[in-house]
Amino acid sequence: MAAENSAVAEVLQSLFQTPPAEFTAERNKVVKALKSDGDKELAATIAAVRRPGMSDWLLNVASVEYSDEVAELVEAANEVIDSQEAAMEGHDAGDLRIRLKLLRVCAATVATVAVGIADRFKQAGAGSSTTDITTRLTEIAANRGALALLERGLLGAEDPGSSDPFAAIGGDVATRVTRPEPAKKQAVGKAKPAVGKEKPARDLQADKPSGPTAAERKARRAAVAAAQKALAAAESASDAATRAVTKHETVLARAEARAAEAEAQLEALKAAVATATDALHSARADEDSAAADVDTANSALVTAERALVE
Repeated sequence: MAAENSAVAEVLQSLFQTPPAEFTAERNKVVKALKSDGDKELAATIAAVRRPGMSDWLLNVASVEYSDEVAELVEAANEVIDSQEAAMEGHDAGDLRIRLKLLRVCAATVATVAVGIADRFKQAGAGSSTTDITTRLTEIAANRGALALLERGLLGAEDPGSSDPFAAIGGDVATRVTRPEPAKKQAVGKAKPAVGKEKPARDLQADKPSGPTAAERKARRAAVAAAQKALAAAESASDAATRAVTKHETVLARAEARAAEAEAQLEALKAAVATATDALHSARADEDSAAADVDTANSALVTAERALVE
């Protein structure tokens, strides 16, 4: 499929906004409509497109709903690839560390909004977690073709080609949760009742705790509901705080990148000023020398004119 074909791209950009579970039915519906309109070639092209994975679908939706964030990620990834290629060719790669940091922040931002899209569409399972999406972004960030498809919301439309020989984002962005080892069960043998120590049946019956009353159960249910409500409010506040942190990290990383570039430009300007100062001093010395030569020549001229008159 040629994604550069505007007609194909337009159809697929709309189709790729469809959740994976509904993709096939929606694609068949589009193909049928195209055939009815007499566009059999376009219909055949669309019919050959396969359903994108969960992560690709989420990122395709993000490219439409959060186009600025995705565009910043694509720009940051391309700058990292530029720096890496320059370094491999022996050229100045700039401050790769700052560019990688900016890329990681941009990737975390896009991963966060993609997870939010999954929650909004009630999509779960493989490909919908932060780790899954970050892993997919790591692959995309190392491939210019994939980056172009991501920016247009066309992941899955075609094979972007082989990736660069290294992953641009790197690291494990998502926090891994380690499950504790289950406690080993201890073998419990049947205790033999001690002779003469048996409790009367009525005493055993009296030891059994009585169940909660209706009022107690009602109070417990109310407490559970209140706790659930408090948890939802806390999670909402946590999500808002996370988005704010991510936003400020993006701004900071971008500012650091610009500061690094400004510092490099300042050093270059300082070098230019030093060179110009040296050139000025040399020119003034030449000027002074030339003036002295003029004075000497004038004196010689006056002397020669006097000798001529005498």
